[in-house]
Amino acid sequence: MASILTNISAMAALQTLRTVSSSLGDTQARVSSGLRVGTAADSAGYWSISTTMRSDNMAMGAVVDALGLGAAKVDTAYAGMESVVDVLKAFKARLVAASEEGVDKSKVQAELNELNQQILEIASASSFNGVNWLSTDFADLGQATSSVMSSFARAEDGSVSVKKTDVTLASISLFNSTGDGLLQKGKPTDYGGMLPYPPQGSSSGYQFFTVPPSTTAWPAGAEITFDLLVDGPNPDAGTPYPVTIDQATVIAALGTDTITDGADMSNVLKQAIGSLIPVSVSGWGPSTSYPFGHFSVTSDDTVNGLYSSVKVANLVSTLPGAEDFGLGTPSSYNNRYTSAYLSFTEAFVLDNNHEFAFSVRVNNGSVQNYSVTEEDVNAVLGNSNGVVSSAEEYAAVLQHVMASSGLQISTGSYYDETKYIRFSPDPLIYPEQGSNSQIVFSNVDGNEVLFDLADVDVTDPTIDLDSYLMGVEKMLKKTTLAASKLGALQARIAQQAEFTIKLMASIDQGIGRLVDANMSEESTRLKALQTQEQLAIQSLSIANTGADSIMQLFR
Repeated sequence: MASILTNISAMAALQTLRTVSSSLGDTQARVSSGLRVGTAADSAGYWSISTTMRSDNMAMGAVVDALGLGAAKVDTAYAGMESVVDVLKAFKARLVAASEEGVDKSKVQAELNELNQQILEIASASSFNGVNWLSTDFADLGQATSSVMSSFARAEDGSVSVKKTDVTLASISLFNSTGDGLLQKGKPTDYGGMLPYPPQGSSSGYQFFTVPPSTTAWPAGAEITFDLLVDGPNPDAGTPYPVTIDQATVIAALGTDTITDGADMSNVLKQAIGSLIPVSVSGWGPSTSYPFGHFSVTSDDTVNGLYSSVKVANLVSTLPGAEDFGLGTPSSYNNRYTSAYLSFTEAFVLDNNHEFAFSVRVNNGSVQNYSVTEEDVNAVLGNSNGVVSSAEEYAAVLQHVMASSGLQISTGSYYDETKYIRFSPDPLIYPEQGSNSQIVFSNVDGNEVLFDLADVDVTDPTIDLDSYLMGVEKMLKKTTLAASKLGALQARIAQQAEFTIKLMASIDQGIGRLVDANMSEESTRLKALQTQEQLAIQSLSIANTGADSIMQLFR
Protein backbone atom coordinates (compact mmCIF):
# COMPACT_ATOMS: atom_id res chain seq x y z
CA MET A 1 0.00 0.00 0.00
CA ALA A 2 1.33 3.44 -0.92
CA SER A 3 0.35 6.56 0.97
CA ILE A 4 1.15 10.24 0.50
CA LEU A 5 0.65 10.77 4.25
CA THR A 6 2.62 7.91 5.81
CA ASN A 7 5.84 6.42 4.37
CA ILE A 8 5.83 3.11 6.26
CA SER A 9 8.93 1.79 4.51
CA ALA A 10 10.91 4.88 5.40
CA MET A 11 9.79 4.65 9.01
CA ALA A 12 10.87 1.00 9.22
CA ALA A 13 14.21 1.79 7.62
CA LEU A 14 14.71 4.72 10.01
CA GLN A 15 13.92 2.53 13.05
CA THR A 16 16.43 -0.07 11.88
CA LEU A 17 19.02 2.67 11.39
CA ARG A 18 18.45 3.96 14.92
CA THR A 19 18.83 0.47 16.43
CA VAL A 20 21.97 -0.23 14.46
CA SER A 21 23.42 3.19 15.38
CA SER A 22 22.73 2.58 19.08
CA SER A 23 24.41 -0.84 19.01
CA LEU A 24 27.26 0.65 17.03
CA GLY A 25 27.75 3.35 19.64
CA ASP A 26 27.83 0.79 22.48
CA THR A 27 30.31 -1.38 20.61
CA GLN A 28 32.53 1.62 19.80
CA ALA A 29 32.47 2.55 23.50
CA ARG A 30 33.56 -0.99 24.52
CA VAL A 31 36.28 -0.98 21.86
CA SER A 32 37.62 2.41 22.90
CA SER A 33 37.48 1.69 26.73
CA GLY A 34 38.26 -2.00 26.59
CA LEU A 35 35.45 -2.60 29.12
CA ARG A 36 32.37 -4.73 28.72
CA VAL A 37 30.98 -3.30 31.97
CA GLY A 38 31.94 0.35 32.12
CA THR A 39 29.10 1.75 34.22
CA ALA A 40 26.56 0.44 36.71
CA ALA A 41 23.97 0.56 33.93
CA ASP A 42 25.85 -2.14 32.03
CA SER A 43 25.70 -4.64 34.95
CA ALA A 44 25.09 -3.31 38.45
CA GLY A 45 26.39 -6.44 40.20
CA TYR A 46 29.62 -6.81 38.21
CA TRP A 47 30.26 -3.05 38.29
CA SER A 48 29.91 -3.04 42.13
CA ILE A 49 32.27 -6.01 42.55
CA SER A 50 34.88 -4.58 40.20
CA THR A 51 34.77 -1.15 41.85
CA THR A 52 35.21 -2.68 45.33
CA MET A 53 38.05 -4.94 44.25
CA ARG A 54 39.85 -2.10 42.46
CA SER A 55 39.62 -0.16 45.73
CA ASP A 56 41.07 -3.16 47.62
CA ASN A 57 43.87 -3.43 45.10
CA MET A 58 44.79 0.21 45.70
CA ALA A 59 44.88 -0.55 49.45
CA MET A 60 47.13 -3.55 48.81
CA GLY A 61 49.40 -1.31 46.80
CA ALA A 62 49.73 0.83 49.93
CA VAL A 63 50.51 -2.35 51.93
CA VAL A 64 53.33 -3.18 49.52
CA ASP A 65 54.75 0.30 50.07
CA ALA A 66 54.37 -0.13 53.86
CA LEU A 67 56.12 -3.50 53.67
CA GLY A 68 58.99 -1.80 51.91
CA LEU A 69 59.18 0.72 54.74
CA GLY A 70 59.01 -2.07 57.33
CA ALA A 71 61.70 -4.04 55.49
CA ALA A 72 63.95 -1.00 55.62
CA LYS A 73 63.50 -0.74 59.42
CA VAL A 74 64.18 -4.43 59.90
CA ASP A 75 67.19 -4.38 57.57
CA THR A 76 68.67 -1.46 59.49
CA ALA A 77 68.17 -3.16 62.86
CA TYR A 78 69.59 -6.43 61.53
CA ALA A 79 72.69 -4.76 60.13
CA GLY A 80 73.32 -3.10 63.50
CA MET A 81 72.69 -6.31 65.45
CA GLU A 82 75.00 -8.31 63.21
CA SER A 83 77.78 -5.78 63.76
CA VAL A 84 77.22 -5.83 67.52
CA VAL A 85 77.52 -9.63 67.57
CA ASP A 86 80.92 -9.34 65.91
CA VAL A 87 82.10 -6.71 68.41
CA LEU A 88 80.83 -8.79 71.35
CA LYS A 89 82.91 -11.72 70.12
CA ALA A 90 85.97 -9.49 70.24
CA PHE A 91 84.89 -8.22 73.70
CA LYS A 92 84.67 -11.81 74.96
CA ALA A 93 88.11 -12.60 73.56
CA ARG A 94 89.62 -9.62 75.43
CA LEU A 95 88.03 -10.85 78.67
CA VAL A 96 89.64 -14.23 78.18
CA ALA A 97 92.99 -12.50 77.58
CA ALA A 98 92.55 -10.48 80.79
CA SER A 99 92.27 -13.76 82.74
CA GLU A 100 95.83 -14.75 81.85
CA GLU A 101 98.54 -14.13 84.42
CA GLY A 102 100.94 -11.27 83.74
CA VAL A 103 98.59 -9.44 81.35
CA ASP A 104 98.42 -5.67 81.75
CA LYS A 105 94.75 -5.40 82.62
CA SER A 106 94.73 -1.62 82.23
CA LYS A 107 95.57 -1.98 78.55
CA VAL A 108 92.95 -4.68 78.12
CA GLN A 109 90.44 -2.38 79.81
CA ALA A 110 91.31 0.39 77.34
CA GLU A 111 90.47 -1.98 74.50
CA LEU A 112 87.23 -2.99 76.20
CA ASN A 113 86.26 0.66 76.59
CA GLU A 114 86.77 1.23 72.87
CA LEU A 115 84.76 -1.85 71.97
CA ASN A 116 82.00 -0.77 74.32
CA GLN A 117 81.96 2.69 72.73
CA GLN A 118 81.79 1.12 69.29
CA ILE A 119 78.72 -0.90 70.31
CA LEU A 120 77.05 2.24 71.65
CA GLU A 121 77.67 4.04 68.39
CA ILE A 122 76.37 1.14 66.31
CA ALA A 123 73.19 0.98 68.36
CA SER A 124 72.70 4.75 68.18
CA ALA A 125 73.24 4.82 64.40
CA SER A 126 70.89 1.92 63.61
CA SER A 127 67.96 4.21 62.90
CA PHE A 128 65.71 4.46 59.86
CA ASN A 129 63.35 7.41 59.47
CA GLY A 130 63.71 8.17 63.17
CA VAL A 131 62.88 4.62 64.26
CA ASN A 132 65.57 2.86 66.29
CA TRP A 133 64.93 -0.61 67.69
CA LEU A 134 68.39 -1.12 69.17
CA SER A 135 68.52 2.02 71.32
CA THR A 136 65.11 2.73 72.89
CA ASP A 137 63.45 4.98 75.43
CA PHE A 138 60.61 3.26 77.28
CA ALA A 139 59.53 3.38 80.90
CA ASP A 140 58.69 -0.34 80.70
CA LEU A 141 60.60 -2.08 77.94
CA GLY A 142 58.84 -5.36 78.69
CA GLN A 143 55.55 -3.93 77.41
CA ALA A 144 57.00 -2.03 74.43
CA THR A 145 56.17 -3.19 70.91
CA SER A 146 56.51 -1.90 67.38
CA SER A 147 54.71 -3.18 64.31
CA VAL A 148 55.12 -3.70 60.59
CA MET A 149 52.07 -3.66 58.32
CA SER A 150 51.69 -7.04 56.66
CA SER A 151 48.36 -7.32 54.85
CA PHE A 152 44.96 -5.90 53.96
CA ALA A 153 42.05 -8.32 54.28
CA ARG A 154 38.32 -8.29 53.47
CA ALA A 155 36.10 -10.71 55.38
CA GLU A 156 33.01 -12.51 54.08
CA ASP A 157 30.73 -9.99 55.82
CA GLY A 158 32.38 -7.16 53.89
CA SER A 159 34.41 -5.78 56.80
CA VAL A 160 38.01 -4.84 56.12
CA SER A 161 41.07 -4.89 58.36
CA VAL A 162 44.76 -4.16 58.23
CA LYS A 163 46.95 -6.89 59.69
CA LYS A 164 50.23 -6.05 61.40
CA THR A 165 53.21 -8.04 62.55
CA ASP A 166 54.16 -7.05 66.09
CA VAL A 167 57.78 -6.81 67.16
CA THR A 168 58.56 -7.22 70.87
CA LEU A 169 61.27 -4.64 71.46
CA ALA A 170 62.41 -6.27 74.71
CA SER A 171 63.79 -9.06 72.54
CA ILE A 172 65.75 -6.65 70.34
CA SER A 173 66.67 -3.48 72.23
CA LEU A 174 70.34 -3.40 73.24
CA PHE A 175 70.10 -0.26 75.36
CA ASN A 176 66.98 1.22 76.95
CA SER A 177 66.94 4.52 78.81
CA THR A 178 65.41 2.89 81.93
CA GLY A 179 67.45 -0.31 81.67
CA ASP A 180 66.58 -3.94 80.85
CA GLY A 181 68.19 -3.91 77.39
CA LEU A 182 70.04 -6.96 76.09
CA LEU A 183 73.40 -5.42 77.04
CA GLN A 184 72.15 -4.13 80.38
CA LYS A 185 71.44 -5.91 83.63
CA GLY A 186 67.93 -7.34 83.83
CA LYS A 187 65.32 -5.99 86.19
CA PRO A 188 64.69 -8.36 89.13
CA THR A 189 61.63 -10.59 88.84
CA ASP A 190 60.29 -13.46 90.93
CA TYR A 191 58.74 -15.15 87.88
CA GLY A 192 55.23 -14.93 89.26
CA GLY A 193 56.23 -16.27 92.68
CA MET A 194 58.73 -18.96 91.65
CA LEU A 195 61.43 -17.09 93.57
CA PRO A 196 62.82 -16.83 96.20
CA TYR A 197 61.01 -19.87 97.63
CA PRO A 198 60.05 -22.37 94.91
CA PRO A 199 57.10 -24.71 95.56
CA GLN A 200 57.65 -27.68 97.85
CA GLY A 201 55.26 -30.41 98.95
CA SER A 202 55.21 -33.43 101.24
CA SER A 203 52.36 -35.45 102.68
CA SER A 204 51.01 -37.98 105.11
CA GLY A 205 47.55 -39.53 105.12
CA TYR A 206 45.34 -38.25 107.94
CA GLN A 207 41.77 -37.93 109.12
CA PHE A 208 40.44 -34.79 110.76
CA PHE A 209 37.65 -34.68 113.37
CA THR A 210 35.62 -31.86 114.91
CA VAL A 211 34.40 -32.27 118.48
CA PRO A 212 30.66 -31.55 118.91
CA PRO A 213 29.29 -29.99 122.13
CA SER A 214 29.60 -32.54 124.96
CA THR A 215 30.40 -32.26 128.68
CA THR A 216 28.53 -35.34 129.92
CA ALA A 217 30.50 -37.65 132.23
CA TRP A 218 31.39 -41.01 130.70
CA PRO A 219 29.17 -43.63 132.38
CA ALA A 220 30.55 -46.95 133.56
CA GLY A 221 29.95 -49.79 131.11
CA ALA A 222 29.54 -47.53 128.07
CA GLU A 223 32.13 -47.67 125.34
CA ILE A 224 33.04 -46.72 121.76
CA THR A 225 34.52 -49.39 119.53
CA PHE A 226 35.81 -49.01 115.97
CA ASP A 227 38.40 -50.24 113.51
CA LEU A 228 41.18 -47.88 112.52
CA LEU A 229 42.07 -48.65 108.87
CA VAL A 230 45.66 -47.67 108.18
CA ASP A 231 47.78 -47.38 105.03
CA GLY A 232 45.77 -48.95 102.25
CA PRO A 233 45.89 -48.29 98.50
CA ASN A 234 42.66 -46.46 99.31
CA PRO A 235 41.26 -45.54 102.75
CA ASP A 236 38.75 -48.43 102.75
CA ALA A 237 41.48 -51.02 102.10
CA GLY A 238 43.76 -50.16 105.00
CA THR A 239 44.99 -52.63 107.61
CA PRO A 240 42.33 -52.81 110.37
CA TYR A 241 43.28 -52.18 114.01
CA PRO A 242 40.52 -52.56 116.62
CA VAL A 243 40.22 -49.70 119.14
CA THR A 244 38.06 -49.52 122.28
CA ILE A 245 37.41 -46.43 124.43
CA ASP A 246 35.68 -46.94 127.80
CA GLN A 247 35.44 -45.09 131.10
CA ALA A 248 38.72 -46.56 132.32
CA THR A 249 40.50 -45.34 129.19
CA VAL A 250 39.17 -41.81 129.68
CA ILE A 251 40.09 -41.67 133.36
CA ALA A 252 43.58 -43.07 132.66
CA ALA A 253 44.17 -40.37 130.04
CA LEU A 254 42.58 -37.36 131.74
CA GLY A 255 42.24 -38.18 135.46
CA THR A 256 38.50 -37.53 135.06
CA ASP A 257 35.61 -39.19 133.25
CA THR A 258 34.67 -36.08 131.18
CA ILE A 259 35.97 -35.09 127.72
CA THR A 260 35.57 -31.35 127.11
CA ASP A 261 37.46 -30.54 123.89
CA GLY A 262 39.69 -31.76 121.08
CA ALA A 263 42.83 -31.73 123.21
CA ASP A 264 41.14 -34.08 125.72
CA MET A 265 39.91 -36.36 122.96
CA SER A 266 43.42 -36.51 121.53
CA ASN A 267 44.82 -37.69 124.85
CA VAL A 268 42.07 -40.29 125.20
CA LEU A 269 42.80 -41.66 121.72
CA LYS A 270 46.51 -41.86 122.45
CA GLN A 271 45.68 -43.86 125.57
CA ALA A 272 43.36 -46.20 123.62
CA ILE A 273 45.68 -46.69 120.66
CA GLY A 274 48.87 -47.16 122.61
CA SER A 275 52.07 -47.89 120.70
CA LEU A 276 50.91 -50.79 118.56
CA ILE A 277 49.06 -48.85 115.87
CA PRO A 278 51.33 -46.88 113.44
CA VAL A 279 49.57 -43.50 113.71
CA SER A 280 50.11 -40.17 115.42
CA VAL A 281 47.33 -38.24 117.18
CA SER A 282 47.12 -34.48 117.69
CA GLY A 283 44.43 -32.36 119.34
CA TRP A 284 43.52 -28.72 119.87
CA GLY A 285 41.30 -26.85 122.26
CA PRO A 286 38.45 -24.46 121.44
CA SER A 287 38.92 -21.81 118.74
CA THR A 288 36.80 -19.41 116.72
CA SER A 289 36.27 -21.95 113.96
CA TYR A 290 35.98 -24.96 116.30
CA PRO A 291 34.21 -23.96 119.55
CA PHE A 292 34.83 -27.38 121.13
CA GLY A 293 38.18 -28.06 119.48
CA HIS A 294 39.31 -30.66 116.96
CA PHE A 295 41.78 -33.51 116.61
CA SER A 296 43.47 -35.54 113.88
CA VAL A 297 44.88 -39.02 113.32
CA THR A 298 47.87 -39.23 110.94
CA SER A 299 49.54 -42.29 109.42
CA ASP A 300 53.17 -42.94 110.32
CA ASP A 301 53.70 -44.44 106.83
CA THR A 302 55.18 -47.69 108.10
CA VAL A 303 52.68 -50.17 106.66
CA ASN A 304 52.65 -51.48 103.06
CA GLY A 305 55.49 -49.24 101.96
CA LEU A 306 53.79 -47.12 99.29
CA TYR A 307 50.52 -46.23 100.98
CA SER A 308 49.38 -43.68 103.52
CA SER A 309 45.81 -43.38 104.77
CA VAL A 310 43.69 -43.38 107.90
CA LYS A 311 39.97 -44.10 108.25
CA VAL A 312 37.60 -44.87 111.12
CA ALA A 313 35.26 -47.76 110.24
CA ASN A 314 32.66 -50.00 111.93
CA LEU A 315 32.10 -47.53 114.77
CA VAL A 316 29.67 -48.53 117.53
CA SER A 317 28.88 -46.28 120.52
CA THR A 318 26.88 -47.29 123.61
CA LEU A 319 27.20 -43.82 125.11
CA PRO A 320 23.94 -41.95 125.82
CA GLY A 321 22.62 -40.60 122.53
CA ALA A 322 25.21 -42.69 120.71
CA GLU A 323 27.72 -39.91 121.40
CA ASP A 324 30.95 -40.48 119.41
CA PHE A 325 32.86 -37.17 119.90
CA GLY A 326 33.03 -36.68 116.13
CA LEU A 327 34.68 -40.03 115.34
CA GLY A 328 31.73 -41.11 113.21
CA THR A 329 31.65 -37.92 111.11
CA PRO A 330 35.21 -37.02 110.08
CA SER A 331 35.67 -33.66 108.41
CA SER A 332 38.08 -35.07 105.84
CA TYR A 333 40.65 -37.68 104.99
CA ASN A 334 43.11 -36.57 102.38
CA ASN A 335 46.71 -35.59 101.75
CA ARG A 336 47.67 -39.15 100.81
CA TYR A 337 49.30 -37.62 97.73
CA THR A 338 51.34 -34.49 98.16
CA SER A 339 50.61 -31.15 96.53
CA ALA A 340 52.97 -28.21 96.05
CA TYR A 341 51.61 -24.69 95.81
CA LEU A 342 52.89 -21.60 94.01
CA SER A 343 51.27 -18.36 95.17
CA PHE A 344 50.94 -16.15 92.11
CA THR A 345 52.39 -12.72 92.88
CA GLU A 346 52.06 -10.52 89.80
CA ALA A 347 52.16 -10.38 86.02
CA PHE A 348 55.59 -10.73 84.44
CA VAL A 349 57.19 -10.83 81.01
CA LEU A 350 59.47 -13.43 79.52
CA ASP A 351 61.85 -12.21 76.86
CA ASN A 352 65.54 -12.48 76.05
CA ASN A 353 66.35 -10.94 79.42
CA HIS A 354 63.79 -12.90 81.39
CA GLU A 355 63.61 -16.58 80.65
CA PHE A 356 64.20 -19.07 83.41
CA ALA A 357 64.97 -22.70 84.14
CA PHE A 358 64.16 -24.93 87.08
CA SER A 359 64.38 -28.53 88.27
CA VAL A 360 61.64 -30.77 89.68
CA ARG A 361 61.86 -34.05 91.52
CA VAL A 362 58.66 -36.00 92.18
CA ASN A 363 58.65 -38.62 94.94
CA ASN A 364 61.90 -40.55 94.75
CA GLY A 365 62.26 -40.15 90.99
CA SER A 366 65.05 -38.52 89.07
CA VAL A 367 65.48 -34.75 88.76
CA GLN A 368 63.76 -33.31 85.66
CA ASN A 369 64.96 -30.02 84.18
CA TYR A 370 62.69 -27.51 82.44
CA SER A 371 62.96 -24.03 80.99
CA VAL A 372 60.31 -21.43 80.17
CA THR A 373 60.92 -18.97 77.33
CA GLU A 374 59.10 -16.24 75.47
CA GLU A 375 58.38 -18.72 72.67
CA ASP A 376 56.64 -21.04 75.14
CA VAL A 377 54.45 -18.22 76.46
CA ASN A 378 53.49 -16.98 73.01
CA ALA A 379 52.79 -20.51 71.72
CA VAL A 380 50.42 -21.28 74.59
CA LEU A 381 48.72 -17.91 75.04
CA GLY A 382 48.62 -16.90 71.39
CA ASN A 383 50.23 -13.50 71.93
CA SER A 384 53.54 -12.05 70.83
CA ASN A 385 54.84 -10.15 73.86
CA GLY A 386 55.78 -12.92 76.30
CA VAL A 387 53.48 -11.53 79.02
CA VAL A 388 51.98 -13.84 81.66
CA SER A 389 49.22 -11.86 83.35
CA SER A 390 47.34 -14.32 85.57
CA ALA A 391 47.67 -17.56 87.52
CA GLU A 392 45.51 -19.30 84.92
CA GLU A 393 47.83 -18.24 82.09
CA TYR A 394 50.88 -19.25 84.12
CA ALA A 395 49.38 -22.68 84.82
CA ALA A 396 48.69 -23.19 81.11
CA VAL A 397 52.29 -22.31 80.22
CA LEU A 398 53.73 -24.58 82.91
CA GLN A 399 51.43 -27.43 81.86
CA HIS A 400 52.79 -27.07 78.32
CA VAL A 401 56.42 -26.95 79.42
CA MET A 402 56.07 -29.71 82.05
CA ALA A 403 53.96 -32.08 79.94
CA SER A 404 56.40 -34.92 80.63
CA SER A 405 56.54 -34.38 84.40
CA GLY A 406 53.55 -36.53 85.37
CA LEU A 407 52.19 -33.63 87.43
CA GLN A 408 48.63 -32.36 87.27
CA ILE A 409 48.55 -28.55 87.33
CA SER A 410 45.49 -26.55 88.40
CA THR A 411 44.60 -23.18 89.90
CA GLY A 412 42.56 -21.93 92.84
CA SER A 413 42.31 -19.21 95.48
CA TYR A 414 43.15 -18.95 99.15
CA TYR A 415 40.69 -17.47 101.63
CA ASP A 416 42.19 -14.02 101.03
CA GLU A 417 41.52 -14.42 97.27
CA THR A 418 45.22 -14.82 96.49
CA LYS A 419 45.54 -17.02 93.43
CA TYR A 420 47.67 -20.15 93.57
CA ILE A 421 48.91 -22.84 91.18
CA ARG A 422 48.72 -26.39 92.50
CA PHE A 423 51.04 -29.21 91.40
CA SER A 424 49.80 -32.74 92.15
CA PRO A 425 51.25 -36.10 91.08
CA ASP A 426 49.22 -38.29 88.76
CA PRO A 427 48.52 -41.41 90.90
CA LEU A 428 48.79 -43.65 87.83
CA ILE A 429 52.37 -42.45 87.29
CA TYR A 430 53.39 -41.86 90.92
CA PRO A 431 51.52 -44.33 93.18
CA GLU A 432 53.68 -43.53 96.24
CA GLN A 433 51.78 -41.93 99.10
CA GLY A 434 52.50 -40.27 102.41
CA SER A 435 56.12 -39.51 103.25
CA ASN A 436 57.11 -41.18 99.97
CA SER A 437 55.11 -38.57 98.06
CA GLN A 438 57.14 -35.40 97.58
CA ILE A 439 57.43 -32.57 95.09
CA VAL A 440 60.58 -30.48 95.20
CA PHE A 441 61.26 -27.50 92.90
CA SER A 442 64.87 -26.37 92.87
CA ASN A 443 67.62 -24.65 90.88
CA VAL A 444 65.38 -21.82 89.71
CA ASP A 445 67.72 -19.79 87.53
CA GLY A 446 66.83 -16.69 85.57
CA ASN A 447 68.74 -15.58 82.51
CA GLU A 448 69.47 -12.14 83.91
CA VAL A 449 72.88 -10.53 83.64
CA LEU A 450 73.87 -8.77 86.86
CA PHE A 451 75.83 -5.93 85.24
CA ASP A 452 75.71 -3.56 82.27
CA LEU A 453 78.26 -4.11 79.51
CA ALA A 454 79.51 -0.59 80.19
CA ASP A 455 80.22 -1.57 83.83
CA VAL A 456 82.84 -4.17 82.96
CA ASP A 457 86.12 -3.24 84.65
CA VAL A 458 88.78 -5.93 84.58
CA THR A 459 91.11 -3.74 86.70
CA ASP A 460 88.80 -4.02 89.73
CA PRO A 461 90.47 -6.58 92.02
CA THR A 462 87.18 -7.32 93.82
CA ILE A 463 85.50 -8.65 90.67
CA ASP A 464 85.76 -12.28 89.59
CA LEU A 465 86.54 -12.20 85.85
CA ASP A 466 84.66 -15.47 85.40
CA SER A 467 81.44 -13.70 86.36
CA TYR A 468 82.13 -11.10 83.67
CA LEU A 469 82.85 -13.82 81.16
CA MET A 470 79.62 -15.69 81.98
CA GLY A 471 77.61 -12.49 81.76
CA VAL A 472 79.07 -11.45 78.41
CA GLU A 473 78.45 -14.98 77.12
CA LYS A 474 74.77 -14.56 78.04
CA MET A 475 74.72 -11.18 76.29
CA LEU A 476 76.27 -12.74 73.19
CA LYS A 477 73.65 -15.48 73.24
CA LYS A 478 70.85 -12.92 73.53
CA THR A 479 72.10 -10.71 70.72
CA THR A 480 72.64 -13.74 68.47
CA LEU A 481 69.06 -14.83 69.15
CA ALA A 482 67.84 -11.28 68.49
CA ALA A 483 69.70 -11.23 65.16
CA SER A 484 68.09 -14.53 64.19
CA LYS A 485 64.65 -13.12 65.02
CA LEU A 486 65.30 -10.08 62.85
CA GLY A 487 66.52 -12.34 60.04
CA ALA A 488 63.33 -14.40 60.28
CA LEU A 489 61.29 -11.19 60.17
CA GLN A 490 63.20 -10.07 57.08
CA ALA A 491 62.28 -13.30 55.29
CA ARG A 492 58.66 -13.02 56.38
CA ILE A 493 58.33 -9.45 55.10
CA ALA A 494 59.91 -10.38 51.76
CA GLN A 495 57.55 -13.33 51.37
CA GLN A 496 54.55 -11.21 52.34
CA ALA A 497 55.47 -8.51 49.81
CA GLU A 498 55.88 -11.10 47.07
CA PHE A 499 52.55 -12.69 47.96
CA THR A 500 50.75 -9.33 48.03
CA ILE A 501 52.05 -8.44 44.57
CA LYS A 502 50.89 -11.81 43.23
CA LEU A 503 47.53 -11.35 44.95
CA MET A 504 47.08 -7.92 43.31
CA ALA A 505 47.79 -9.47 39.90
CA SER A 506 45.25 -12.24 40.58
CA ILE A 507 42.61 -9.72 41.59
CA ASP A 508 43.27 -7.71 38.42
CA GLN A 509 42.76 -10.86 36.39
CA GLY A 510 39.56 -11.63 38.27
CA ILE A 511 38.20 -8.14 37.64
CA GLY A 512 39.11 -8.49 33.97
CA ARG A 513 37.08 -11.67 33.67
CA LEU A 514 34.07 -9.79 35.02
CA VAL A 515 34.21 -6.49 33.14
CA ASP A 516 36.79 -6.56 30.33
CA ALA A 517 35.54 -6.62 26.72
CA ASN A 518 36.52 -9.41 24.33
CA MET A 519 38.29 -7.31 21.72
CA SER A 520 38.15 -10.00 19.03
CA GLU A 521 34.40 -10.28 19.37
CA GLU A 522 33.90 -6.54 19.68
CA SER A 523 35.99 -5.73 16.57
CA THR A 524 34.04 -8.29 14.52
CA ARG A 525 30.78 -6.92 15.88
CA LEU A 526 31.92 -3.38 15.03
CA LYS A 527 32.54 -4.29 11.39
CA ALA A 528 29.17 -6.03 11.16
CA LEU A 529 27.31 -3.08 12.67
CA GLN A 530 29.07 -0.64 10.34
CA THR A 531 27.88 -2.75 7.37
CA GLN A 532 24.36 -2.88 8.83
CA GLU A 533 24.42 0.88 9.21
CA GLN A 534 25.32 1.36 5.53
CA LEU A 535 22.54 -1.00 4.50
CA ALA A 536 20.03 0.78 6.71
CA ILE A 537 21.00 4.13 5.13
CA GLN A 538 20.51 2.66 1.66
CA SER A 539 17.15 1.19 2.68
CA LEU A 540 16.05 4.57 3.97
CA SER A 541 17.15 6.18 0.69
CA ILE A 542 15.17 3.66 -1.36
CA ALA A 543 12.07 4.14 0.79
CA ASN A 544 12.26 7.89 0.35
CA THR A 545 12.73 7.48 -3.46
CA GLY A 546 9.40 5.59 -3.73
CA ALA A 547 7.58 8.46 -2.07
CA ASP A 548 9.17 10.93 -4.51
CA SER A 549 7.75 8.97 -7.52
CA ILE A 550 4.19 9.29 -6.20
CA MET A 551 4.60 13.00 -5.62
CA GLN A 552 5.46 13.50 -9.34
CA LEU A 553 1.76 12.74 -10.21
CA PHE A 554 0.69 15.96 -8.55
CA ARG A 555 3.00 18.29 -10.38
